[in-house]
Amino acid sequence: MGPKPIQEWKHQAELAEDNCTKIEICREFQKLTADIIAHTAFGSSYIQGKEAFKAPRELQRWCAASDANIFNPGSQYLPTPSNLQIWKLDRKLKGSLRRIIESRLKSKITAGSTGADFPYGDDLLGVMMAAIEPTKSNGNLKLQMHEILEECKTFFFSGHEATSSLLTWAVLMLSIHPEWQAKLREEVLEECGMGIPDADMLARLKLVNMVLLEVLRLYCPAIILIREAFEEMKLGNLMIPKHTNLTIPIR
Repeated sequence: MGPKPIQEWKHQAELAEDNCTKIEICREFQKLTADIIAHTAFGSSYIQGKEAFKAPRELQRWCAASDANIFNPGSQYLPTPSNLQIWKLDRKLKGSLRRIIESRLKSKITAGSTGADFPYGDDLLGVMMAAIEPTKSNGNLKLQMHEILEECKTFFFSGHEATSSLLTWAVLMLSIHPEWQAKLREEVLEECGMGIPDADMLARLKLVNMVLLEVLRLYCPAIILIREAFEEMKLGNLMIPKHTNLTIPIR
């Protein structure tokens, strides 16, 4: 975690009575991870990406509430109040992402940078957009536009909640075990000093990695994966029909 959120927390404490305030750490980590994901996924389009990611948070709440209901086959196609809201939010999210993608496509055409290694930018969205272009071998598109939209949604849903949940539980466990706080602090200062750590420094943080893995074991943020088959496929000895939802336990 960088110094920015810590500075914000200190500022909140300074403004509070007796220089003491209550901080909702889970919400703060959700804001932090959403900010990081928006930067990683959209880079130069960070502001638009951050705005686009407001919709999936509400969409996630509606989907979770819908999953809690008793499922009746075919009910996902009925215009119920919850389904109408989910469809509306999904259209809003896809519309925002599509506008970002279209602006990138126009910027490439305007700049004429067809020979660049990253013609659409070196962030996640730019790399995926480069995969839209036909392959030299057969001229087929490697990724379709709707697949990029779905990948952006998956990247947010998977990275946002899971990472913020991991950080929240890790902070809780370290507050319960202050002796491990001391060990991790010593390791971080020894390997990274007071500077911003790079990839090589992070790879040497053995104790930090051990603690994070143990937190994941104790409080796994995701216990199942749900995937939809976009075409009929064979999985082992099973034939999976198109549009079948598969629930895969991962713990």
